[in-house]
Amino acid sequence: MLRLPYGMFFDAAFAQVNAAQAAYATIAFRLPILARAAAGGDAASHQEAHLMVHEKVAAAIEGSVAGTLAMQTMWLDMAFGRMTPARAMTTALTLATAVSAPGHRRATANARRLTRRAKAARPR
Repeated sequence: MLRLPYGMFFDAAFAQVNAAQAAYATIAFRLPILARAAAGGDAASHQEAHLMVHEKVAAAIEGSVAGTLAMQTMWLDMAFGRMTPARAMTTALTLATAVSAPGHRRATANARRLTRRAKAARPR
């Protein structure tokens, strides 16, 4: 009987929902900042735009390296006959998590930072 690690499925699904919510919040807070930067705004808006591009490139590189390492592990398992159907599912989830983790970390950190900034700037 095929025994699948359901906890990994739920963890991966929760991480994707969490990343989506963080991305929505980050986009909502950054759009006015980026509009100010595009209109020749202040140095802070230009710095935020620069930070956004820099961290996306860094997350993409980090995710591709993690994905490459996870793929190499999968290939070795296949080459040495250790790949079972359950292990294939686990490996696919591990691969997806490894690739998306850097972007998820940055999105949640940005959402927290920008939410705090918006709360601090709000008049009381």
